Amino acid sequence: MAMGDETPQGTASSPTPDPTASNPAKGWQARIAELFAGRVSAVAAIGLVIAALAGGAVATKGLEVLNRPRALAAGEAPGQGWSLFGKPRASGAARRGVPKPEGFAIWRSRIDSSRAEPLACVELTRPLDPGKTYSDYVLISPDLGHTPAVSVQGSELCVAGVGFNDRRLTLLKGLPAKGGETLAANADVDFTFGEKPPYVGFAGEGVILPREDSDGVGIETVNVSKLQVEVWRVVDRNLVRKSISAPEPTAEGEYAYDYGEDGPSGEGRRVWKGEVSVASQGEGLRTTTVFPLGAVLKEMKPGGYVIKAQDISGGRHAASGDENNSQDDPNPPAQAQRWVMFTDMALSAYDGSEALDVVVRSLKTAKILPGTLVTLVARNGETLAEAKADINGHVRFDHALLEGEGPADAKMVMAYGPQGDLAVLDLDRAPVDLSKQGIGGKSSGGGGATTAGRKAASLVDAYVYSDRGIYRPGETAHFNGLLRDRE
Repeated sequence: MAMGDETPQGTASSPTPDPTASNPAKGWQARIAELFAGRVSAVAAIGLVIAALAGGAVATKGLEVLNRPRALAAGEAPGQGWSLFGKPRASGAARRGVPKPEGFAIWRSRIDSSRAEPLACVELTRPLDPGKTYSDYVLISPDLGHTPAVSVQGSELCVAGVGFNDRRLTLLKGLPAKGGETLAANADVDFTFGEKPPYVGFAGEGVILPREDSDGVGIETVNVSKLQVEVWRVVDRNLVRKSISAPEPTAEGEYAYDYGEDGPSGEGRRVWKGEVSVASQGEGLRTTTVFPLGAVLKEMKPGGYVIKAQDISGGRHAASGDENNSQDDPNPPAQAQRWVMFTDMALSAYDGSEALDVVVRSLKTAKILPGTLVTLVARNGETLAEAKADINGHVRFDHALLEGEGPADAKMVMAYGPQGDLAVLDLDRAPVDLSKQGIGGKSSGGGGATTAGRKAASLVDAYVYSDRGIYRPGETAHFNGLLRDRE
């Protein structure tokens, strides 16, 4: 499923070991869209685009996990657990932070306001040498008029005397780490000290929320103390007329556009509405509140969900007075919406000259799911074909089914789980072109690694990759291979 601004159709993960090895299609072009999350990795070797929703694995100080927003909205004591299934993590459970880049690079930044004069601090991925003069490698804009006071401790570099004005720190190419590594290029870090307007958005860029082992969707806020949250559901067949995506947040004073393909109006129904308090981390600081979608749903039926969040701090009312979100407020609040596919299924599809091959896996275990019902749905919502996944979790649809015109054109692949969850793969989204993916270890002419993709230097080119990125002790590793010519 997939679905962020740059995400492929549906979800991304690795293919099954051998769904088509016995009958390879000509002119393969991989259409990869398998869901995955948590500790299960996609195949790194082919640079698959990951579309796991970050809301299920949010990591920020002071996360507030709301077990029952409905009860909180009514002033009752919060309950425990999901209403349907799954085992969400406790509010104090360890959560994934900002990913640490590989090599020597900037990792994260912070403002230390614990003293009269704030410090602008940048943490790098390697320890720094306190004996070196790092001020020679720091530029500040606007200029301070004097050499910046730079100090280092561990892997963190801090600059004093920047005042409370917005600044840009540029760490120059060649800045050394303690072990001798240097920055490969200039790196800019912006620091904002001024008062920030209210902000409401969602963590991450994907739309996949794993049904198991996730605590909810991360809603990010700045200078917001209370949210109104609505959950809308669009039934499975109506999804063919929607764009399952992650729209940009709407700033305060701007009108939200959630009509047409982007929003649930016209095809969806509101299934929950309530108020959620935000435990702010401080004025101007971004706070993440986990909204547990699984706890507010009364039942699971095949479909997609849209979560709408609006700022209602200070007694202000939400922008809409009806379910159509009429834009009658001269100063609309900060708000955001996010499509969510709440599922335990992951899809990979391969579009060849003979057929469309689909493989179904579990997000929780990464294992194939035999017996899963998979349907090929036309643009008008009609079923073109359906089949149950075989012992390899594999379903094949003849290519002729994909060549319809108008309303009969194939639009989506839908997989139906035994507990009412749904996974979809939008065939309108561009497939992954393996020839454009960077290959680790493939050297460029200058001798360094490149991520610019590879070309077949000879008549044919072999492409070999594993079916998963991570294996546990005792598991069998399967490898797939594609043999292709220059075309």
